[in-house]
Amino acid sequence: MKKLFENDNIRWLIAIAIMLIILGLTMMLTSFKERPVEHTETIIYRTQVIYQQIQPPVQNISYIVFMADAPQEPEPDRTQPIYEVYKNGNPVDAPAEIQWLIRDLADEHGFDEKIIMGMITLESTWNPRSHHINCACHERSDWRGLAQIAPFWLRSKPVEPYRLTEDYRERDLFNPTHNLITLAELISYASDRFDIDISTEYGMTQYLYWHSSGKDPRNIKESGSAYTRLAVRYANELIEVTP
Repeated sequence: MKKLFENDNIRWLIAIAIMLIILGLTMMLTSFKERPVEHTETIIYRTQVIYQQIQPPVQNISYIVFMADAPQEPEPDRTQPIYEVYKNGNPVDAPAEIQWLIRDLADEHGFDEKIIMGMITLESTWNPRSHHINCACHERSDWRGLAQIAPFWLRSKPVEPYRLTEDYRERDLFNPTHNLITLAELISYASDRFDIDISTEYGMTQYLYWHSSGKDPRNIKESGSAYTRLAVRYANELIEVTP
């Protein structure tokens, strides 16, 4: 055995074999150290992919919940009046259908519904058959219906561009719908003719002054006339019962 190791070739072979064994062990140890890390990273990556696939975006979830929880505003009950109406402390029978028609026209044409209701309280006490003749010799003095409008205005040429229906010459001013549609036309006409801002209380005061007197309202004071102040007072006495 001693002679075997004394041989140079044998010693070189043994040395090479030992080096190969050490190299192999080193590679094995390195492989074992790296594999758990690689395996762990793979698991984390795959877990993230799966989570993204099954987890919807938070933004979408919020949107769905918001849409589901959004409250729906109920439609107003148009069989009920919008306001309780009073004149000199006494309740006035102001039918719901007439109040809602005034609101619809006010929304469409941009005037103050309450001031118009106050004017109607003053003019006719909400009686569609109300009729006043101040002077039989003048056609403008024949005042009819809710807003006390003279038939003269149904034939007025300057108002024609503001007509809402083509059958305006055949209207019955004792009919609440015909009367209020004509009123809306006159408000639009006066607003343009006298440069009145009917979205403001002063603008409506100007219209009331023209409606009651036929005079140019552009120089009227903000305090208005006795007529306009009374109409505004009745408007302020309305009590809202249906928003």
